[in-house]
Amino acid sequence: MIVIDDSAFMRRSLSLMLESDPNIKIVATARDGRDGLEKIEKFRPDLVTLDVEMPGMDGLTALKVIMKEMPVPVLMVSSLTTEGAEVTLEALHLGAVDFISKDLSFVSVDILRIKEELIAKVKEITSSRYIQLQFQMLKTGKSAERKPEVRTPVSRGASIRFPGTRPEAAVVGISTGGPLALLQMIPKLPADFSLPMAIVQHMPPHFTKTMADRLNSLSHVRVKEAEDGEPFERGTILIAPGGKQMTFVRDHGDTRVVVSVEP
Repeated sequence: MIVIDDSAFMRRSLSLMLESDPNIKIVATARDGRDGLEKIEKFRPDLVTLDVEMPGMDGLTALKVIMKEMPVPVLMVSSLTTEGAEVTLEALHLGAVDFISKDLSFVSVDILRIKEELIAKVKEITSSRYIQLQFQMLKTGKSAERKPEVRTPVSRGASIRFPGTRPEAAVVGISTGGPLALLQMIPKLPADFSLPMAIVQHMPPHFTKTMADRLNSLSHVRVKEAEDGEPFERGTILIAPGGKQMTFVRDHGDTRVVVSVEP
């Protein structure tokens, strides 16, 4: 692995946390995007962690070059703010496979809290056959470059049919690699998708609403962050708020959402 971050403290902390697992080896660290590109070309790592905000070449600029010239799975390191969420989603759109969050105001405390999540995500990414195949295809030039996802007319032939017993709803539970998968999947649903859909994605607050807004702007169906008490309706995709639970209750023949902190 290679760790790219302008903060010497972050480079050291991330390296120590990752190498606390005997199966993870940091082959190099880099202080900015340009330094990172040189290290990636030299060491050819299996995975890279990439900070967003860096002097010189920033994370998004470096990511574009990585995906185009030396494709490798990238795990973004982002702040827990609405602005940080928007930049992180842009990074996922550009090809990053997932992200870990940090609070820049309390780095020395919070950076230790992400250790277990960080190691788990690294192992899941490097062991995912889908992710590895995707990047192998990019490296060998067998996969076309990702095209911007935009609204396009959906033909009748694109409708999704449910043979036999008709389901009442679709429910999606997703974790590592989930944001990228959702950005690839949800915009492809046709405008006449007839089921209500609920999505539970392990993300911090701020990120789920930003994700929902981003998906809504790209999709033919309505996508929003779930609110307590709202109806669970056809043609709407609800994303559970970060750090909260989403359940459903019957109310005079209708189905409504219950958002709570209890599991």
